[in-house]
Amino acid sequence: MIKNTSTLGESLSDIVRGIMYGFVFLFPLFFLPFTLDLLEINKQTLLLLSVCVATLLFLGSILANKIVPLRLSTLQIFPVLFFISITISAWFSLAPFYSWIGASQTEYMSVLTIGSLCLLTYLLSQIMLKTEHIDRLFCSLLTSSLLVGLLMICSFFKISLFSFFPASSSLMFNSVGTVNTLIIFLIVMCVFAVFYGLRSKNNTSVFLLTLLLCLETFFLLLVVNYFWLWILLLFGFGSVFAAMCMRTKIIFSVSRIFLPVTMSVLAIIFLLGVKSPFSFQIPIEVSPSFAASSDILKKTYAHHSPIFGTGPGTYAIDYAAYHGVGINQTNFWNTRFDRATSFVLTLSTESGMFAAAVFFLFIIAVI
Repeated sequence: MIKNTSTLGESLSDIVRGIMYGFVFLFPLFFLPFTLDLLEINKQTLLLLSVCVATLLFLGSILANKIVPLRLSTLQIFPVLFFISITISAWFSLAPFYSWIGASQTEYMSVLTIGSLCLLTYLLSQIMLKTEHIDRLFCSLLTSSLLVGLLMICSFFKISLFSFFPASSSLMFNSVGTVNTLIIFLIVMCVFAVFYGLRSKNNTSVFLLTLLLCLETFFLLLVVNYFWLWILLLFGFGSVFAAMCMRTKIIFSVSRIFLPVTMSVLAIIFLLGVKSPFSFQIPIEVSPSFAASSDILKKTYAHHSPIFGTGPGTYAIDYAAYHGVGINQTNFWNTRFDRATSFVLTLSTESGMFAAAVFFLFIIAVI
């Protein structure tokens, strides 16, 4: 008779891992066409449900195993500090609901979302214990990224993948955000995929997904042909080359460096002024300039706490109060922007210098 060695705790841990695989696959793609806000509120809801259910099951596995896992690292301190800084800022917020819960496309900065993401990082560090677990998680994310890019490409050619949602064929539609936001997301995924592929031993699925993702991203870069996106691509792959030079022992497949080298060379060619072969009409994205965003930051600090800002999700209030009078002479006199020209300026204005400093320290620690 064969003895069944699986336990309730192990089964619950497997379910938690399954939820995480499903979450990282669905999150970039997820939207609901019948809601007023297609993306933000729906992605926040998916995040909350996934993390809450996974956390309850994880606690159940701890009780079943009668062991409290404490796989901690110094990096895990920074998400907690960032959450604390956002919470303190929300406590003194000008708009408490926006800061604690989020609304009007500012959900990504709310305490609810930041707390869920911090809990997500802890869950992943505790349940993704083996190489095969991380491989499956990463392949799920790469596959989702490929589908997100495919959705954008279909919209360029006015192909609607969802007959019940005609806007899916619009040039303005994708499941991440604006066109530039989508390409930034794909560039970041390409950089992580290339570096992960260099460290992987004979992982054919990761290599194929990375190849397809890089080709798709390069096509979208040609379509948009925006200077700063090419720079971002070069900076990302430059970081990979720097990491290779500093950590040569972790590189298992040097031959795979051919892909980022080729993309980097092509990026330099198009940066030098070579015209893109595509001529799609891309919608113009408008945001406050760097000078205008910096001016709003200075005025906000002059009237409110520079340490904790005006509260997460309150940039629209800051913009309405402190934007330059020159904007009233333009077509955007009646537009209230809900974010600055960059995430760092938005974070610094809303949540103050404390949250911005913790965010920078976290990035430096990761590097």
